[in-house]
Amino acid sequence: MDRRTAAHAPNLRPLLSAWGLVGLWCGLIWILSGDDFSATTTSSSLDLLLRWFVPDLSAESLETINNAIRKFMHLALYGVLGALAFRAGGISGWRIQTAAWVALALAGAMASADETRQSGEPNRSGSAADVLIDLAGASLAIGTGIWKRRTSASEPTDRA
Repeated sequence: MDRRTAAHAPNLRPLLSAWGLVGLWCGLIWILSGDDFSATTTSSSLDLLLRWFVPDLSAESLETINNAIRKFMHLALYGVLGALAFRAGGISGWRIQTAAWVALALAGAMASADETRQSGEPNRSGSAADVLIDLAGASLAIGTGIWKRRTSASEPTDRA
């Protein structure tokens, strides 16, 4: 490779780092969605923590709060996945719309695979509602990313 070719060769490090983070985050989601992190496995720890803050919580309240936290985690984990994938698409040089659709498709595929897997686990159950919650989290993050990219592109560069 001569100097001219080397000077025009793309720097793959940011690209590999961005998509590597997406892969790592998918791996984390996959681990957290396994049987070891089911509601039956984690509820005792969460109940202990909640009872430390509010000692007189009823069993029904504990279950309601536990379920709400678990659904929020779906929203948050897939929000981060959507944001990471949208960012990786931008680093890849894709148009905003392409990056957004690919990020949403990736989140949908991951959510569907995750819930399908859970339907075969002894202490888990797959849920189409969870896929929708996952997609909502990804959509919120991607929408925020689109808004951020569009508003930062329209800001004047001279702030004097």
